[in-house]
Order: sequence, then C-alpha cells, then structure tokens
Amino acid sequence: MVYQVFKKNDLCAKFHISTECLYNFSKEISLGYFKENPFHNVQHIIDSLQAMHYFFENGNLNSQIKKIDVFAVFVANIIHDYEHSGYSN
Repeated sequence: MVYQVFKKNDLCAKFHISTECLYNFSKEISLGYFKENPFHNVQHIIDSLQAMHYFFENGNLNSQIKKIDVFAVFVANIIHDYEHSGYSN
C-alpha cells in the first residue's frame, strides 16, 4: 500500500527514493506496530494511509499544496502510532 500511494503521488521519483529504500523503511516501521495491540497496529496504519490518499485524490489536495507537504503528510500518517503501546490514546 505504501508503495502504491507513493507511486501514485509521484513521490519516489520526485524525492529520488528507490523501491528498495521505501520497502526497507516500510518494513522497519511495521516492526514498531505491535500485533497484540487491538487498534494501533499495521492494519490501522494501512487503513488511515488509504483514507488520506482518498482525501488527496477526491479533495483535489494535490493541486493545492507542494509535493514536499504531500510527502510529509504520508510519512506522518505512516509513523503516527509508531511504538504506541495501546494503553492510552
């Protein structure tokens, strides 16, 4: 999903991110999302990433903000619950 969103938004080409680098980043970040956490887990991140992509596509946000901001929004989305223990909100 991360690859598809970055590809669709032309982020890898714009910021010279190789597929291998994006894969390694995604894999490393996924290790910080705990399977036993009932909500703040990888499925939640994929769901929120897809929702953010939907807002960008259907809200015409790509034409209104800079590419670096698009990149920042998607990276922030991917890491926003990194190592969240699930014991608080």
